[in-house]
Amino acid sequence: MKMLKFVAVIFVLTVGAWGQQIIDPPLNTAARNGQNARMNCTVELAGDTVEWRSYVNEVGGERIFVSSRPDDILLPGYGVEYSNDEHFDLIFDNVGSDHAGSYSCKLLNDDDTAYAQMVTVSDLSCSNSAGSTEVVEGQTVLMECEVSYHGYRAPVLAWSGMYSEFIEDEENPQRIKYITNVTAEASHDGMDFHCNLHFEANDGDENEPPTYTDSCHTNFIIVYAPTNIRTYPDPDNFDDEIVRLAVDEQINCTADGHPAITYNWYSSDMGHIVVGDTLTMTEEMVNGGTILYRCEATNTINGVARYANKNVTLIVSMPETGPTTSGVEGWIIAVAIVVPLLVLGIAGGVAFYFFNVRVTILLVMGPLCVIIITVLIHMAVRWRKSKGDTGGGSSSPQKATPVDTVRETGPKPAPGNPTQQPKPAPKGAHYDNYPPAMSMLPVNQAGSVHNVSGRDSPGYGDLGIRHFGASNPGLDSSVELDPHPTYSKSMNKAGSEQQLPPMPTNGHSGQSNQNFQTTPPEDRTPYIGAGSIV
Repeated sequence: MKMLKFVAVIFVLTVGAWGQQIIDPPLNTAARNGQNARMNCTVELAGDTVEWRSYVNEVGGERIFVSSRPDDILLPGYGVEYSNDEHFDLIFDNVGSDHAGSYSCKLLNDDDTAYAQMVTVSDLSCSNSAGSTEVVEGQTVLMECEVSYHGYRAPVLAWSGMYSEFIEDEENPQRIKYITNVTAEASHDGMDFHCNLHFEANDGDENEPPTYTDSCHTNFIIVYAPTNIRTYPDPDNFDDEIVRLAVDEQINCTADGHPAITYNWYSSDMGHIVVGDTLTMTEEMVNGGTILYRCEATNTINGVARYANKNVTLIVSMPETGPTTSGVEGWIIAVAIVVPLLVLGIAGGVAFYFFNVRVTILLVMGPLCVIIITVLIHMAVRWRKSKGDTGGGSSSPQKATPVDTVRETGPKPAPGNPTQQPKPAPKGAHYDNYPPAMSMLPVNQAGSVHNVSGRDSPGYGDLGIRHFGASNPGLDSSVELDPHPTYSKSMNKAGSEQQLPPMPTNGHSGQSNQNFQTTPPEDRTPYIGAGSIV
């Protein structure tokens, strides 16, 4: 019987040992100095046989924890969190370089052991040669990224998006530095340059490297000329690249640059200069067409002025007319009528209740008549005003429509008689019996007639009717001229009178009113008289 019990116990222990195993071994871990870290170990059917050991200082290792005595932590700086007799996590308190090394999670009833490495790192730092000083565009800046570590594997550093060079520190092999050179550009102003830390696996590694990552950044201030100049509204947003604005509207100019930028607006003829980044439209800029302005952005670097310009084509118009106030006036009138009537109604009711009917009528009808008369006068004034605005009524003046110079000016009075209008000679009459038509031309202060550009001849006796009207802007177009005038006498160059022959039926061109051509110079015999032109 005793023999059977012993065999049964051995069988149970053997089967139990065969079922114990580590199902989630610890992983290689890295942590920053001063932080807490954790290594996980999950087992099955071995809740009272788990052991954590450290191989940092002893080749054979030092026991940190055993699950049979869970409250006993044998080495300082560590802790164990366990639950459900399955999860046994090793805790690193306030990580330091003395924690770097190898650790194991072991089952005491079996040789099942899992190893993991702890790597400790310092704070990752980034710096640049410029420091807090300003960097001139085009200058080279040296950037450094460094970290110290302890453990089986060194981390890898790299500047994001840039070539990085590893610098070995012979005095301190645990110190890693990566550098890179950057040529300062305008786009670098205030930009963060990042250096990233991570771990990589090497050939032959049985376990994955730590998943720990870190990052730092640095930046510097760039001194650069104005760039990326733009306006709002932007002409590039329009198909014809023309900005249309109304009077009192504005267009703004902005640009990137350091140090601070100053702005000026210049018209194409330099006749209009505006200091500042804002150009306000004025009535003087309304010309019915396009105007060109230039925005100039300026700053000074090392005593040298730097510029950027942008041209803008504008069309400026008068602002749209706002809504009329007729509706508002209507409301005012309505309130001015309704409110007094309401007050009168209330007052009349009170008077009727306390007094007789006559008092009520006198109290109400007097002010009511005043209101009615006022409204009627107002309506009459508005009616007359509206008739005057629309041109109605016979008494309303009508503005003449300037069709051309002749219609706008009309004929001028003849000399010596302000009321008499010059008239053309009737058929068969002599020209010397009528005031000369040249009085309709502008006269200078000396009394002589100005020369009129474009005339074919200063005289008019040999000109056709249409040619005469076109050559004399002062002649009223309604005056009828004789198409067959009779020539009179004239004065020759010697001053004596000479008799002119009758007009030939088919003479030279210019002597016929059907041929609108000038008389040849040799055939011209201008009339010489008071007020005429020679």
